[in-house]
Amino acid sequence: MMKNKNAIILLSGGLDSLVSVALSQKDYNISYAIHFDYGQNPSKKELESSKKICEYFKINLKVIKLDWLADLAKDTALCSNKDSKDKKSFWIPNRNGLFVNIASCFAEANNCKYVIIGANKEEAQVFKDNSEDFIKKTTEALHTSTQNNVNLIAPLINLTKEQIIKKAIEVEAPLELVWSCYNNNEKHCGECPSCLLLKSALSANNRQDLQKLLF
Repeated sequence: MMKNKNAIILLSGGLDSLVSVALSQKDYNISYAIHFDYGQNPSKKELESSKKICEYFKINLKVIKLDWLADLAKDTALCSNKDSKDKKSFWIPNRNGLFVNIASCFAEANNCKYVIIGANKEEAQVFKDNSEDFIKKTTEALHTSTQNNVNLIAPLINLTKEQIIKKAIEVEAPLELVWSCYNNNEKHCGECPSCLLLKSALSANNRQDLQKLLF
C-alpha cells in the first residue's frame, strides 16, 4: 500500500510506541517522532531507546522538555523516589492530553493530518487518557482547533499487552530496543507495574529470550 498519509508519532521508547511505529509504517508516512522529557525517572533510558528506534525506522526525532510539567508531577511515583505498586500513583496530570495537543501543533505546521499514539486496551483500564473514548473525543476537539482537521490514531487501542507482543513478533518489530521500565537502571527492574505487564506478555508469547535480554 502506498504511504500517502503524513503523520507524527508520540514516542516514549516503550513497548506501545515502538509497536505503534512498526504497525503504522506501511500506511503512514511518519515525518518524525516527538519525545517528551518531563522529569520522569527513566528519562535518560527512554531517550536512548527513542533514539535507537528512530535510527532503526529512519525517522527524525524531536525532543521537547517540559520543565513546568516536571514541577507539577514531582510528587508522583513516576517522577520521585516513591516505591509504589499502585498504577494510579504513576498518573501524570493530563499528560496525554497535553502531548497530543503539542504534537498536533507540529502536525498542522508540517502538513500532517495524523498524530499516532500508543494508547491500548490494558492501560485504558487504569488511565483514562489511554481509552477509546479519549481518542474519539480528542479527535473531535482537534477538528475544532486545527485548520487541517488533525486526527488522533491509536493502532493498539483494542489490544492487551499480550496481544501487542504478538503483533510485534508478527511484524518483526525490534523489541530488544524498548525501555518500558519506570526506573533508570541498566536493565528493566522487573518489579514496577510496567515491567510486570511486559514480563507477563513476553511469557505468554514464549519469548523468554527477550526476558533474559531486557531484565
